[in-house]
Amino acid sequence: VVGVAILGLLVMAGVVWYGMGDLAPITPWHLNSAGDVDRWVSNGTLWRLPFGSFMALAIGVVLGAFLWQRDRFAARFVIVSMCIVQVLAWVAVIDQLW
Repeated sequence: VVGVAILGLLVMAGVVWYGMGDLAPITPWHLNSAGDVDRWVSNGTLWRLPFGSFMALAIGVVLGAFLWQRDRFAARFVIVSMCIVQVLAWVAVIDQLW
């Protein structure tokens, strides 16, 4: 599971790197409840998504390794939760690039 998550993270970084050339210098980042853009950012901010996904992976692996001796269910739960965070990051990357 961790190997697939690392592969997904590398592919996400590649997709962000490839898609950065097609973005405008300033892109909408957040919409309010009416659907109007209320936060604009530079396109370099998109790198926060793979970085945040990497941090979730690192924390999940460390915490899962620590918990493995005490409670295997909790360790598996942490690792699966980290994968769900990566799926949500993929949704955000796809939303911003396409």
